[in-house]
Amino acid sequence: MMLSLLIMPTLILAEPLIDANATPDTSLKVTLPSSPLNQTLDTVASYVIGILVLVAVFYIIRAGYEFVTANGDQEKISQARSSIMYAAIGIIIALIAKGIVNFIVGAIGK
Repeated sequence: MMLSLLIMPTLILAEPLIDANATPDTSLKVTLPSSPLNQTLDTVASYVIGILVLVAVFYIIRAGYEFVTANGDQEKISQARSSIMYAAIGIIIALIAKGIVNFIVGAIGK
């Protein structure tokens, strides 16, 4: 209640944001921003690497499910362990690729 009493004078005495007598500017032109090559490469690489990491995480979750439901079968357990290992290696390779892309983009930008 007290807060509304403090705010009310500023709302009542506020000036309008739009000038009613102003003429509209009809000379506005829409231009698309130009993107340099290094920014485009970085954006594309980020999307591709993000998708690869998501796929690897999906495989880790699937392999974890297979590991839990193996019921002591050593063959299924070893397959699940190798799937987790390969997915982890895939994530590491994707992160290294991101570092390589950042290095190349930095070299092109200079």
